Amino acid sequence: MSNEWMIYLLKVSSVQAIFFLFYHLLLRKETTWHVRRGYLLTTLLISWRIPLIEFPHLSTIQEKIPTYSQNTIEWEYWEEPIQMLSTNSPDIDWVFNIYLAFVALMLIKMLISVVYVLFLKAKSKKVETYQQQVVYIHPSVHLAFTWGRWVFLSPELLEKQERREIILHEFVHRNQGHTIDLILSEIVCAWLWFNPFVFFHFKAIKENHEYLADQGVLSQGVDELSYQQLLLNTAFKTSFWEVHGFGNSTIKKRIKMINFSNNKNYWKWGLLLPYSLLILWLFSNNPIVFAQHKGETHVEQLGDSLFTKIENHFVERKGTGSFESLNKGELDFIFPLDNPEISSGYGYRKHPFTKKKKFHKGVDFKAPKGTPVYAVEDGVVIAISTVGADGKKKGYGNFIVIKHASGYHSMYAQLEKFQEDVLKGKKEIKKGTQIATVGSSGQSTGPHLHFEVKKDGENIDPMTVLKKK
Repeated sequence: MSNEWMIYLLKVSSVQAIFFLFYHLLLRKETTWHVRRGYLLTTLLISWRIPLIEFPHLSTIQEKIPTYSQNTIEWEYWEEPIQMLSTNSPDIDWVFNIYLAFVALMLIKMLISVVYVLFLKAKSKKVETYQQQVVYIHPSVHLAFTWGRWVFLSPELLEKQERREIILHEFVHRNQGHTIDLILSEIVCAWLWFNPFVFFHFKAIKENHEYLADQGVLSQGVDELSYQQLLLNTAFKTSFWEVHGFGNSTIKKRIKMINFSNNKNYWKWGLLLPYSLLILWLFSNNPIVFAQHKGETHVEQLGDSLFTKIENHFVERKGTGSFESLNKGELDFIFPLDNPEISSGYGYRKHPFTKKKKFHKGVDFKAPKGTPVYAVEDGVVIAISTVGADGKKKGYGNFIVIKHASGYHSMYAQLEKFQEDVLKGKKEIKKGTQIATVGSSGQSTGPHLHFEVKKDGENIDPMTVLKKK
């Protein structure tokens, strides 16, 4: 499971980095502070959701699956057969354990900060200030900072002439709930500590909070020039524990933004929609291709479009595909493998990736890569699908569908390669003929054969018809 989680984290990090680059290149000089706040927080959080979204790829495949007069089957490719074997190597587990150790350290550091603020509040003196607003006074506080609904001040600040402006600044942080943004951002930073862009993102959120607070102070009638002078005169080092402090942003940037004329280029925000759709298409989970085949619509799982470029194509069969030369007697299905060993049966099971209860429409047989796969009965090959050399795609991977008499169809998936005569167009297959070899193509964590049987278009438990050779 650790390798799947690590792949997911890499996708989340990639989405977050792309969203941040859009902000850095186009939006960081915009003066729409509240909109910027919404963008920074939303994109940081939605980066976790996008890799889990099933988003339809809207292109259409026009290749044809050959049809026959005997009711060509319509296979449903929604089910994702998975070999329930662990292939996590010790190296991967060690890396994952190191990753979790750093996550734990960062979360512990964050928890210590919260405990310290609670301790500070308990030891502080409660004082009413402007408009009966409550603040907390403690000698260890450097000037002023805000955490949640609590504003902390140093005793010296109450004696300063410019205390009103500083307190108003902290009240803006409190009233706009900036601490919530920072807590969520720090949690994300803890889980994505290996990604430098997430810390740039966090820094941008904090800077934007300061711009919002400065704007809030000036909107209450404070003189702009005197406020800028106050910023320059505030020689201040922020305490390690302080979440929002009056002097904790770069003074030069804040003064520059105060003097910035309204910079609202709405065309930049207009680019966000196609940009977001592109990210969604690239990183969404299991994009679907709608393929039109002679008036029928088949839906196929194709997998992650960025990390695995699918080269899925159907090999068109030659001829009409008649059953006249096949055995029309009683069907007697054999096992598709020698010495079969079942690793996942037919019916409902807990999906290893989504952890949701899902119906498994076939049987998984565990076998070494290269093990011969045999046709379970006489039949006609009606479809072959290949996914390319790397074989690490989602869905069924390399598979073959054979139509039998009496309304039966069998499908053999996750294959390594097909027999040459089958690949070159052999239609009629006799029972026991080798058609392919076991592989691990498609969504698979180990070599196995995923095998399905349909009767009159409905999936049935393959074990009810299989007999050993």
